Amino acid sequence: MNNSGMSLIITMLLLIGTAIVIGTAYYLWSNNVFNDATEKITPTITSSIGEVIKPIEISTIDTYYFTNLDLNGDNQITNNPEERFIETIRLEFINNIKDDLIVNTRIYCLTPNVSWASVNIDENNNSLLLDRDGNPYNYSGYYVYFNGTTYYSSMKFYDENGKLYYAAASNGNALNTSNLLDLIDLNCPTKSFLLKGDSKKSISYYILINNTKVPNTIIFKIVASTKYGDVEKKITFEIS
Repeated sequence: MNNSGMSLIITMLLLIGTAIVIGTAYYLWSNNVFNDATEKITPTITSSIGEVIKPIEISTIDTYYFTNLDLNGDNQITNNPEERFIETIRLEFINNIKDDLIVNTRIYCLTPNVSWASVNIDENNNSLLLDRDGNPYNYSGYYVYFNGTTYYSSMKFYDENGKLYYAAASNGNALNTSNLLDLIDLNCPTKSFLLKGDSKKSISYYILINNTKVPNTIIFKIVASTKYGDVEKKITFEIS
C-alpha cells in the first residue's frame, strides 16, 4: 500500500472518531437540557393546577353596616341601656371536587377590646335562642324568641335579609334582655358538617355584639378546615 492510500485511511478514521466524539457530546448536552427543562416546567404545572382547582370556596357578604345603635350617646354598645344586637351571617360553602368533605369551621374576632359571642338560633322555631348544646336557652324562666316587633330594653336581631326583630317571650310580648349576660353558656364558635362532592351548602353564624366602642370596625375571620387544608374568609362589621 502506498503512502497516499495509508493517509486516506488515517483521515477517514480521524473523521469517524471526531464524529463519535461530537455525537456523544451532543447527546450528553441535549439530555441535560431536557432534564433541566422538565424540572423547571413540572412545578409550574403543579402550582397552576393548585391555584385553579380549589377544593372548597366560601361565598358571603363581606361587609355589614350598622347605624343608630348608640341610644344614649356614650359612644358604646352595652346592655344598659340595651343596645346589643345579633347579626346573621349566611355562608355558602362550595365543593369543587368529587370527594365528599368533612368541613370543620370556627369563627374568630380579630379586633381587640370587643365582647362578642357566636350563638345558636333555631330559625325554624320563630328564631328561638339556643344554648351551646342546642337546647332552648332559659332566661329567667322565659324562652327567648327573636321575632318581636317592639323594643322594651330588648336585644335586636337582624335576619339574613337585614330585617330587624326584637327579643320576645313565647306569648309575643317584648322581653327585657338587659340582664342576659351569660355569654359563656351561649357561645358556640364552631360548626361541622358534611359537604357532598360537587355541591353547595349554606350555614349561618349568629354573631352577638355584647360590648364595643362606637364607631368601630370589627373584623371576623371564618376558618374552614378539610383534609386538603384551610380556607379563610374575613367579614367586617362597620358600626357608626
